[in-house]
Amino acid sequence: SCIVYLKNHIVTVVIFFTMSTNKVYNDSNNMIFKIYNTTIDTTLKNNSWETISAISNLGVASSYWKIGDEISIPVNPYNTNCVLQIWDFDHFDKIDGSGKELLFGDVMKAEVTNYDKCVAWSMCEFRTNKLPGIEKCLPSDLIKYIIPVYTYTNNGPNGKEQSVIDKLFLPSITEMGDTTSSGENESKCKAFPIFNSNSSRVKRLNGITQYYWTRTCSSYATPAYYLSDTYVCKSYCCISDDGEFRTREQNVSNTGFCLCFNV
Repeated sequence: SCIVYLKNHIVTVVIFFTMSTNKVYNDSNNMIFKIYNTTIDTTLKNNSWETISAISNLGVASSYWKIGDEISIPVNPYNTNCVLQIWDFDHFDKIDGSGKELLFGDVMKAEVTNYDKCVAWSMCEFRTNKLPGIEKCLPSDLIKYIIPVYTYTNNGPNGKEQSVIDKLFLPSITEMGDTTSSGENESKCKAFPIFNSNSSRVKRLNGITQYYWTRTCSSYATPAYYLSDTYVCKSYCCISDDGEFRTREQNVSNTGFCLCFNV
């Protein structure tokens, strides 16, 4: 376990054992494993992920950084850097019920993909197979601080809103700012404040504007159907290359994606 203190822009982290090997609860300084200090830099990219995580857990991240601040990470094996932005503070609920976290989203992944299988977000291959592989490509000093959260999405416009536990995920169409019927049944999703216009939603891949997926199902482009109790869609909502809300069939391959995660 650990305790984090903040004073004069310096974070002190105390890591300790909650009980000894004899199951005696911590009642001695001898059971302190490590104490260290780290200084907070108001330029986001100058901080370690350990520091960013500590400040997020203290609930004071917005006192040091602002929405839109950026930090780059290497992505292996693509031999490229991925630019991350703060998209919001205190947005998603941690699964342990201890509060909310600092949300990051990337400017654009350096590859394009499709959903592979025409099913809802909770079941699609992109979520169940591809995202775990992408996570392994992220820096190890970041991965250990990514926090699982509850995300919500519609299960198709005629389906019920459902929650799943995600570490890496795509934004929903409602979170990207759509207040029309495209985001139907996403009452538990709220818009990210960074996206307040079409131009703010435009993303580029290698300098070229790009369509990109959201996790929200759509049945407006092609028919959908039920598989047991799960609404299976053949289309997903996406953001166009000029930042507008659109839908695309799941097998359209020239569509990018922006990952989200929380620390």
